[in-house]
Amino acid sequence: MRFRPALLVLLSALAAACGPPSGVKHAERLLARGDYAGADAEADRELARFPKQPTLWHVKVRAAMGRGDNATAVKQYETWHQMRGADDASLLRIMAKTVLWQALRSPSAALKVAAIQTIEKLEIEELAHDVGERVLDDDDWVAAAASVAVLRAQPAAPRVATDLLRSDDARARALVVAGIGRKIGKRAHDDLTPMLRDRDAAVRRAAVTAVGAMKVDDDTPRLIEIAEKDADGPVRASALAALAVGKRTGVAQVAERALTDTYLGARLAAVELLARRGGDAGRPRLQALARGDDRFVALRAASALAHREGGERIDAPLAALDDQSPSLRATATAAVADLVAKDRALELLGRRLVDSDPMVQLAAARALLHLGVDDQARPVLEKLLAADTDTVRVQAAVLLLPIDEKKALETLSALCAAADPTTREAAVHAHTAGRRPSKGLVAALADESAEVRIAAADTLLVLARGR
Repeated sequence: MRFRPALLVLLSALAAACGPPSGVKHAERLLARGDYAGADAEADRELARFPKQPTLWHVKVRAAMGRGDNATAVKQYETWHQMRGADDASLLRIMAKTVLWQALRSPSAALKVAAIQTIEKLEIEELAHDVGERVLDDDDWVAAAASVAVLRAQPAAPRVATDLLRSDDARARALVVAGIGRKIGKRAHDDLTPMLRDRDAAVRRAAVTAVGAMKVDDDTPRLIEIAEKDADGPVRASALAALAVGKRTGVAQVAERALTDTYLGARLAAVELLARRGGDAGRPRLQALARGDDRFVALRAASALAHREGGERIDAPLAALDDQSPSLRATATAAVADLVAKDRALELLGRRLVDSDPMVQLAAARALLHLGVDDQARPVLEKLLAADTDTVRVQAAVLLLPIDEKKALETLSALCAAADPTTREAAVHAHTAGRRPSKGLVAALADESAEVRIAAADTLLVLARGR
């Protein structure tokens, strides 16, 4: 990421082809100087003569966002969209980046961190300078996010990130552990291994993942100890997953012992470890597990056997399709295509399409789409677009996007205005499964929740990359 002044880039002129009217340059100069009211007024004067001049509409939208009036900016964009008859991809990118620029100036550490992580993920060069300025932020969490984001680009960042391994803020420690592990790898081995003993479970989990990815066999005994003795279930599961990476000794026995872990996630990770590192001796054990009483484990073991070289199908775990637990029925439904031939799978999935639980219906529809049987899945997904639960509606729309984009986007657009901000954020992110934004997604740039606004910016920029 190269350093450039963010606001200057975001509000810089986009010259119109064939020579803009004389007032356009003036409006752009006012905008670049930060005179948003003046730029807006000048744009209005010119639009009275040239109502479809694109640069003038850009000036109006950017001026509104520059003064923090995102709601007005969205309304102006919608007017311009209607006049243009299509989305303006370049203007949407500028609006999305401006939302991130706004978040970087928020007093909220959580919003700054969310914005920084989005900027890092999408490698937004225009905002790299602003991120770099937060490497020395007074809030350790913000400084951690910033130092990781510019770890290779700013001289002070590596030192700050390493210092933050000793921060009192566990969020900061977890963030830099994950970031250093991801970007520095084995060279940071000696800095990160002490974090395996951190007092916070989230930090230990990040350290287990980072150290495990280094594939150093000398770390295996410590990872085994964590897998067997850590007080936190997710940390134990992460350690088992780490033991499946690289060439390690003595891990099959660990997997066997972990099959009785009280935490389901650890038991499932143990099945994966056995499948990947159990060798030939692991096959009969997986076969036994697939016929065992722990139904979640049985389903995972049967699927693992189906995916091994020369895979075999054991359909005994599919008795869970009639279990009283909806989550177990959904898990079994998802495994159907792995465990039986296609004709039998279609029969079993057809029954689950009329299951009493909508999440099971979703699992059946997803499996049918995977099998290429869209015509059976589509009516159920269309019905679930009107489900009582917003989570179901979002997931149904995501599955429907490839086969009926118009109907799916209409639902997601409406859910972007739902009463619950969690639903709005989920609906915003769900657009990444499609190819274009909806009206509701663009409107989310002015949502009352800053988290939703950042999600909308992230999603719009992801969609722009796919074009």
